[in-house]
Order: sequence, then structure tokens, then C-alpha cells
Amino acid sequence: MELLIVSGHSSGLGRALFEAAQGSDRVVLGISRRSLGSSGARVAEISLDLASPAPWEESLDRICQKWQAPWRRVVLINNAGSALPVGPTATLEPAAIIAAMQLNVVAPLRLFRWILQKFPETPQRLVAISSGAATKAYPSWAVYCSSKAALRMQAQVIAAEMELLQRDVKVLAYEPGVIATPMQEQIRQIPAQDFPASTRFRDLHERGELIDPRDAAQALLQLLAEPQTAYFKEHRYAHVTEVKK
Repeated sequence: MELLIVSGHSSGLGRALFEAAQGSDRVVLGISRRSLGSSGARVAEISLDLASPAPWEESLDRICQKWQAPWRRVVLINNAGSALPVGPTATLEPAAIIAAMQLNVVAPLRLFRWILQKFPETPQRLVAISSGAATKAYPSWAVYCSSKAALRMQAQVIAAEMELLQRDVKVLAYEPGVIATPMQEQIRQIPAQDFPASTRFRDLHERGELIDPRDAAQALLQLLAEPQTAYFKEHRYAHVTEVKK
């Protein structure tokens, strides 16, 4: 049986992944501050503030103890993150910068570390939900762009480590595209003078070109069902680039 863990599972792409992954030969665990009220023999949720510096790994250890299965594979999809704060760099509040970096950069690295230590003998697939902002500079998006770039590099470093150790741990940076989510709705409301990219996002919304999170989720699950030979792979929804073999 497979254990599939989704962070930020309460809305958007995370919720679509959490719901689509259920019903197969796997246990699905959602991690978020807000619970959806899901429960069952093969589904569970845990309410955690991943941005907190507190040792929340102990809570993950406890919930995993309820399943004694020898896992065929463990999959972690790091989806939790925030696109805020937005604005010219000189105007950003230090507290907002720190909070976003805790959630977007520190929490993923802690999750990756936890899963590598927790299941040292089990095949793993680690997924970092990436973005075009990881490689392209958007004015007024210093925090988001830099955090996504850091997450992408985390994924590459872990893949290099796993290749060196010859562990069956493969890493995927998955870019789902511009998805119709509550966060998208929020950033469309930001004036263009504060966030120039908001004009592009409004245009995509008006033309009906936002991606349904359920489609992006299904594409990712299908990708995870395929064998991955590269230790690190980048996949953009409807586009694939192999980086390292």
C-alpha cells in the first residue's frame, strides 16, 4: 500500500489532489491549518501550522503510528504555500516576509527532511509544487519568486544527494500553471501599480484560461503513476523537461 501526503490540502490544488487520490490502494494524509472533516480507514487529516517554528514533526510521527503497514511507496506532495506578500520590495513588512519564507521555504525543507528520516528504506517520490516564478522575476513579487526559486533548488539538491546514495527517492518539480484558486482571486484584486502581473492574471480569468485544479491534480497523479528514471525531473502542465538522468 502507498502512503500519499499532501500539504496545504484544504483548498485549491491541494484539495483537488487530496480528493482525487482517495479510493485507490493508498492511504491519503492531508496537512493544513484547516480541516475538511474527512476521515476513514485510508484517509486522515492533521491540522498544523507549517509556518510555525515549533517542532510539528512530532505530530506527524504520532499520526503515522496509526498505520502499521509496510509501505510500498511514500509520496510527499509539498503544495502548501503563499503568494503573499505582494508589493514593491521597499514597502514589504519584515513580519510578512518572515512568515511567507517560513511557509514557502523552511516548511518544505523540514517536510523533506522528516520523510527522508522517517522512511529510510522505503521508495519515495517527493514533489515540490513549483511555478514560473521560480525562474522568472516578477516586479513586486520578490518574496514569492525567491521562495519558489529556493524550493526548486531544494528539490535539485535532494535529488543529487539521493543519486549519490543510490536511494530509490526521485524528486519532481511540478508546475501546474495558473490555476483557478482562492489565492488567484485574491491577487487579481491587487492594483496594477502595486503588482503589474495582476493585469495578466485578470486577463487570463476574463478569457476563461485559468486551469481547473482538478485537471492539474489528475495530471500530477498520472505522472506519479509512471516510472521515473531521472532523480530530478521538472514537469510543467502539458510540458515536460528532463533535467538530470
